Amino acid sequence: MNRISIIIIVFFIFYSCNKKTIVNNYDEINYYKIDNKTAYKYDSIKRFNEIFMGVYGHKIDIDNFENELLKFGYKKNEVEKEKIIKIDSFISNNIFYDSHLTACVPFYHDILILKKKRKTIGILKVCFDCAMIDKYGEIKTSFKDSDINDEYFSNFKNLYFILNNKEYTREAYFNPRDTIK
Repeated sequence: MNRISIIIIVFFIFYSCNKKTIVNNYDEINYYKIDNKTAYKYDSIKRFNEIFMGVYGHKIDIDNFENELLKFGYKKNEVEKEKIIKIDSFISNNIFYDSHLTACVPFYHDILILKKKRKTIGILKVCFDCAMIDKYGEIKTSFKDSDINDEYFSNFKNLYFILNNKEYTREAYFNPRDTIK
């Protein structure tokens, strides 16, 4: 009986350690954010809507995308060096990029520009309301759809806290189309 128990324990230890983590080693992350009032101002422009609500369907010129964001009123925030490792770990291990898990229309108030040696290598558009991600460029991940569980959505709250130094609330964002003129 002891021999079987030892085999089972060794199996579980091996199995639990088998998940490999990945790190993309970004050395710079620029965080762009837009408020609802500004988003509403650009609501009738097709290109803005592709950026703000588009899912896997529009072209992004990775080298010129930051200029587009600034043109549409997104505000740039550089992410502090000590936060980059936490964000990189999240991006590399806590997001499933191959599918959208919700049926809502995302509002991408938050966009991360991921860089190595000053060159943009990836872009993540994030909707914290529904935990949808739209990704561009090369971003490696160890996350699989079998890893999705109840904690998946709370991971996005953790990312929001890292980026904004405050807890996420649904009131932080609301649909800009609901704004009364």
